[in-house]
Amino acid sequence: MLFFRLSRMCGSKFPSTSIAVALIAVAHAVTALAHPGAELRIPPPKPVMSYVQLKKETWRLASDRNELVDAVVARRVRLNLRPFGGGSDAFFVDRQDQIGFVCRSKSRGFKGGAVVSVIITYESGGDQGDFFTLDHCEVSR
Repeated sequence: MLFFRLSRMCGSKFPSTSIAVALIAVAHAVTALAHPGAELRIPPPKPVMSYVQLKKETWRLASDRNELVDAVVARRVRLNLRPFGGGSDAFFVDRQDQIGFVCRSKSRGFKGGAVVSVIITYESGGDQGDFFTLDHCEVSR
């Protein structure tokens, strides 16, 4: 019940984003209670990454999967997704980059377009490219 209330206070329409923010708030509150007199500081949210930034980070950190995961997972990203085709549920921004995206959930009838979503997982496909799972895909307004 606490997580539900905290996620409602955070105001996000995406439950996993709200829960993540709520967990951070709870962690900071517990730290503050454990250290009386300590100032409660919640770090500001990181800005939304562009596709260009995501691509640069992916290529720069390709040899260190853990560092790449730390850099991009749980970050919001702005993308213009295009369907991969051939019956696949995957999307891409630029096919030549070999970076694919899968949406954990989608709005009804979502076929691609401009989205802002949270990266929830990363997988390296080796020579086949890199793959990111997005929390939710719907055309942003």
